[in-house]
Amino acid sequence: MKQPPLKLELLPAGGLFKVGTAADKPTSEWISAILVQDGGMTIISHRLNVVPKKAQPSSLNSNPYKD
Repeated sequence: MKQPPLKLELLPAGGLFKVGTAADKPTSEWISAILVQDGGMTIISHRLNVVPKKAQPSSLNSNPYKD
């Protein structure tokens, strides 16, 4: 299985940041990272649950300041 290239960006406050795109359908995925530096290694994994987008009530979609 060929993995896509991983593009990371440095944060101004320090650290790394990766933006992903959620699936169109509800799904459950694992997000994992391994960071290696001089002092050792950090490994983290989290479950990402993609859920259907809920419709907003029409009152939230209207602009009360609109003429």
